[in-house]
Amino acid sequence: MASSSSDQTPISPIKFTRPELTISAAAINNEPIELDGTSISPDELRLARRGSKADALAALEAEKGLSRAERERRAKLILERKSNPAVLVDIPQAPAPDELEQAGAAQDEDGAGTGTLKKAGKA
Repeated sequence: MASSSSDQTPISPIKFTRPELTISAAAINNEPIELDGTSISPDELRLARRGSKADALAALEAEKGLSRAERERRAKLILERKSNPAVLVDIPQAPAPDELEQAGAAQDEDGAGTGTLKKAGKA
């Protein structure tokens, strides 16, 4: 029996082909649409982005529109809440400069931090 080179090649039902990948996706619509139906000019968009969260919170907590009786009632309520240890009042939104300074002072000589912040006045 003479063996030829075609006899030595294994026959396999699996073909080694690379998958065809389509990189670009077709557009759903030919022209862009706005889903909310309200057109926004670039100027209006720029105006809407102004301000920060801190400014928005300050505006919400402002007492400009409150009457004198309402301000007194609010001050009394805050005072009552401050005296109650179960109620958290005046929670700072960001660390104060002295807390950041103490966090930097809490680092080792190697420069590695301890991972904890010390309370002001406590060591």
